[in-house]
Amino acid sequence: MSGYRYEFNAQGNSVVNKDPEIYDPNTGWSKMQNPPQAIQPFEDLYTGSYVIPYGAYAGKIFYSMPMTQAYVFDPFFSGLPNGGYWTAVGQVRSTYRYTGNSVLLPLLPGSTSAKVLILGGGNKPNGGQPGTKTAELIDLGSGSPTWSTVNPLFFARRNANAVILPDDTILVVGGNNKDEHDEPVYTAEKFDPAAGTCTLLPAMNYYRTYHSVAILLPDGRVWVSGSTYPGMVQETWQKNIEIYSPGYLFEGTQPEIIAWPDNIIYGRQFSIDVSLPIAGIRLIRLGSLTHSTEMDQRSVGLTFSAGDPNGTNPYTVNAPANANIAPPGFYMLFVLRDKQFSLSGQSMIPSVAKIVKLSK
Repeated sequence: MSGYRYEFNAQGNSVVNKDPEIYDPNTGWSKMQNPPQAIQPFEDLYTGSYVIPYGAYAGKIFYSMPMTQAYVFDPFFSGLPNGGYWTAVGQVRSTYRYTGNSVLLPLLPGSTSAKVLILGGGNKPNGGQPGTKTAELIDLGSGSPTWSTVNPLFFARRNANAVILPDDTILVVGGNNKDEHDEPVYTAEKFDPAAGTCTLLPAMNYYRTYHSVAILLPDGRVWVSGSTYPGMVQETWQKNIEIYSPGYLFEGTQPEIIAWPDNIIYGRQFSIDVSLPIAGIRLIRLGSLTHSTEMDQRSVGLTFSAGDPNGTNPYTVNAPANANIAPPGFYMLFVLRDKQFSLSGQSMIPSVAKIVKLSK
């Protein structure tokens, strides 16, 4: 979906490809049926889209931003009067979020909320257009999804990166206030979905603006790198790497996963053994992002109970029920233990993750 065609319009600008295609591992690529009805109804790229896990739209695809009207796309639409390929969801927002961030917030165990957070961004770069520090939230699992305003960031940011951490908080790092590179923001911040507030974090040593990336590592740290500069002059590119270590790594012993399966099957139980008693388990999909857009990012909380008493700290874990909740592929399996007191404000200590494959 989306992207540019290999062609230009009369004004010399690239043409957005609005024709959706379907990939079947057995047959390859094909265009959607009824292309006039399936054509993408907006011109925007990097649309912050996700498979919806719960609610009336479960299994369909949500397109959150930068456009002011969000949409749900139904690739399985079979013709009128059963709705349509595209459905506008939520009210029209006042803020256009070009180069902003969109995050499907962690899917917590026992909950059917499917909340998407959008933050930062601004008008398309021209003449020093500033970014915004505002943020909005929608719950696709509710009966009538609508956008609501949440507490803003400390800094206006375009071209930032937003990373889900194992303790369910969101690291917001890098970006800049104007256009693609001007007025870079060095100070990171953390958004806590439970509290709805942001906390300031240490500043980076290097600017991270257009074409920068940030990805969660299996040890709970975050890998931050890249950034180009105006004119695409290679001598000014950031070719270095910085590693951010969250506070949860300094305030207690990390639990260790002693035994685990390499493969997890939808709807089935599996067993793990852990070095210490735990309070949570998370599956977090491996990172894959570009242009501040991480559509693969997903954290799924799993329910569990005490397991075989012969282990050190054994647990029986319930896998995700279906691919709407967690699309098939490779995930990091984290276990978390509680902290009684925290200087960093992060109340859970994650293990080093094990890589597992989720499938049917």
